[in-house]
Parts: sequence; C-alpha cells; structure tokens
Amino acid sequence: MVLGYGPEVTYTGMKYVVTTNVACHLWFRWTERPPYKYFFFDEKRGFPICKGAKMYMTNYYDQEQEEAGDTTTHTFYLEPWAGCTYRWYYLWGEVGGELSYSESPLLHYHRTPTPITKYFYPDTHPEVSSVDGYAAFQAPPALLWGSIHAAAGTLAEDGSAVDSVSMSCATNEYYWNTLFRALLLFDTSMIPPYATILEAKLRIRIAVKDITPDWAGFGLVVCESWPASNVALCNADYQALGIEALSNEKGYWYLTVGKYETFVLNELGLTKIIPGGITKLGIREAYHDLINFAPWWKKWATVGMGWKSADSPDPPRLEVVFSLR
Repeated sequence: MVLGYGPEVTYTGMKYVVTTNVACHLWFRWTERPPYKYFFFDEKRGFPICKGAKMYMTNYYDQEQEEAGDTTTHTFYLEPWAGCTYRWYYLWGEVGGELSYSESPLLHYHRTPTPITKYFYPDTHPEVSSVDGYAAFQAPPALLWGSIHAAAGTLAEDGSAVDSVSMSCATNEYYWNTLFRALLLFDTSMIPPYATILEAKLRIRIAVKDITPDWAGFGLVVCESWPASNVALCNADYQALGIEALSNEKGYWYLTVGKYETFVLNELGLTKIIPGGITKLGIREAYHDLINFAPWWKKWATVGMGWKSADSPDPPRLEVVFSLR
C-alpha cells in the first residue's frame, strides 16, 4: 500500500519520493497522452447495461526507482519534464521479484516550474569570464562638459578593491577635470537560453562618498555596457556604456557608507540579462552623465561614490530570478 508521495519541481523536471508499508521494488508508469476510458456492457432483456469501466494508457513509459532491491522508500527522477505540461501515471511493482499488481489510482500532474533564484559575481583578478572596474577621462587637459562627456577615455582599472563613479571641476570656469564610469560583467551562462527572466537586482556595498558642500546633485543608475573584452577593461571602454536607465536611481544622500544598496532592474533591464552568455551592465552618474546634462559648475568641486569590487570580500552581486517555462 502506498502511504504517501511527494512531487518536487527540479531544475529540469520532477522528483517523486513514494513510501509504502511493504518493502517492494516499484516502477513509475507514465504517459503524456490523456488515457482513454473503456466501458464494459452487458445486455439484460435486450437493453445494454454498463458493468464497469477501465482506464487505458497509450505510448507509456516505465521508469524504475533509484534504490536497489525491495525498499519502503522509492525515488524517481522524471527528467526532462517540460514546464506547463501534464503527465498521467500510476505505480506498479514487484515483491521479492514477483509481480505485485498495482492498487494505486491513475493520477495526473501539471508541472508548473518553480522560479529559480541564482546569484552571480564578477571574477576576481585575474579574470576568467567576467570583469568589473571603471573607465574614465582624467585631465590634463581639462575640457568643457560636452567635450569630456564625449571624449575618448584616458584611464581604465579592473584590479582595484573599489570601483567608482565620480566627476570633478577644473579651475577654469565651466571646465572639467574628471568623469568616471563603471562596468560590471556577470557570467550568466548557466541560465538556459530558453529561460524566462522574471526579476533581477544589482547589489553593491558602498565604500566611500565624497562631495563638495553645496554642490550639484549626484546619483547612480544601472545601464548597459559593451567593453572590448569580457575579462579586461581598456581606456576605450569609457565610451562603451549605454544611455538608457535599466534600474531605479539612487541619490547621493540616500546612499550610506558600509551598507548594501540594491538597484532593481526595470523591464528594459531584464532584457539585458543574457541567458547562456555574459550579462554586461554598467553604472553611470544618473542626473547628469547618463542624460548628458551639465551640472552646475563650481571651482575645484568634486563628487564621487565608490563601492566594493570583485577584488574585495564584498563584491557586487547580480540576483536573477527566472523560470524554465
């Protein structure tokens, strides 16, 4: 007699654990086609009378339990089993090598994939498949805002313990010394290409803040990136970041040193998660750099934000929730 059974959704199918009151060896007989019902009739005084009915399977498969010999616990891994599909099944078995006719009912189950959550981190240095760091323009010469925004990069770093986004003014009015942008890549190749991305969040731990008093607003936002290499950054990657916001913005005054800050990717951001490949994100200053809007200028003014990189104990983390429908 079957005492109980428990279906459990796995990464690519189902796991069933069945318990019985007698040690036996079981098979899981299943089909993807709905069984048909056959009715038995007799005649009485010329009228057909239904005497009963039986259910029949077509194109069925038998899967043997994982355990050897006769047991009271029976484990079956039914993989692959596509999401949003039905299977009809029952159990049959042997006791001591002799056939024991099934008394289990004909059951059916609809596999609804359980959302899967996975965490991804950029590689530490030296990188193997993904990198994080920053690319920047750094004076001399100082440039007007439009020029520094569109200039070729002069600096790149992918081995520092802190990644950063920052900008600073020069001594000449309306001229700028620096503008930093960050790039963060994640190896998301373990997510199957057919997966549906449901949610994604980027988490960073703030390490440092610096701002000249009474100066421009400053914030961070996630964007797309496309560096020349997946494992190293170069000066040219300063211009390898997108101009569309992929997340909520985080203003300077709402970010706290030592705390983890989470950016929730928006609908566009979810399309940038690459199942079966490398997800390439970046972080830019939200209120000026992303939209190319010049901040208020102030001599020697500076503002910046740094966070722990992959080469620290608290690396950036990309959390992805997906289903295998």
